[in-house]
Amino acid sequence: MSGPVPSADQQEERLVLLEEAPAQDRRSANRAAARGMSLVREEGRAEAQSARIKDISATGIALLVNSRYPDGTVLTIAPLGWRATEFLVAKVVHSRPILQGWLHGCEFDHPLAPSDLELWHSYYCRQGL
Repeated sequence: MSGPVPSADQQEERLVLLEEAPAQDRRSANRAAARGMSLVREEGRAEAQSARIKDISATGIALLVNSRYPDGTVLTIAPLGWRATEFLVAKVVHSRPILQGWLHGCEFDHPLAPSDLELWHSYYCRQGL
């Protein structure tokens, strides 16, 4: 990890919940804005591409990627610079084109525990992207 670690106040400030999502895009868990980069790899493929993390919750994650993954695609998500052996696994539930690429709404293979959610979110905040 590079750059200064945000203070507890700065981290808490970044955990401000996002506005309620549109009806077709609601998760059962509250989302928190996240800024960070990850590598995303489609299940069964060796190559990965970069993705910007837009938000994260206990049940899913929003990824901005240059190309579209079809609904149902299983992705392995590894934050850039992550040295741990655990990664996130999520299935694409929907995608839509936006100016910067394709926004993918993904559902985790199992919900994250509160402590795991905090770990992932704090890591993305520390990237300062």
